[in-house]
Amino acid sequence: VSGLLAVTLVAGLLDQQLNEANPRRYDFKPALRTVEARARPGDVILCNPGYLISVVHYYAPQLSAQPNRPQALSSPGVSDARSVFLLGSFFNIPSEKAAMDASYRQLGGKRRLVREWQFANVKVWEFR
Repeated sequence: VSGLLAVTLVAGLLDQQLNEANPRRYDFKPALRTVEARARPGDVILCNPGYLISVVHYYAPQLSAQPNRPQALSSPGVSDARSVFLLGSFFNIPSEKAAMDASYRQLGGKRRLVREWQFANVKVWEFR
């Protein structure tokens, strides 16, 4: 019985870690590697939710990141940037999705959407 329980627990752990369809999986590392490959000095990442800045600093400390707030879109660092990357996640939270949609529309009105990427529970848009 103990062996069967151990095998069941290991199988569940492997499924959780390796299953690409796991809804608890968030692929920030490959998303930020993609941004790193495209970003130039002076480019900025707007993070939604704002606390994703700590994730950016962990995986890509050399990138410039700011919380995604309405006033951030018109701040000098963002308005002067060659590219603005919009990094979003937690779209299942209505307030976060609404904030991301508003920023997407606002950026789209001022800049051209160049590319977008989708990873597990993470999206990135590049505007120029």
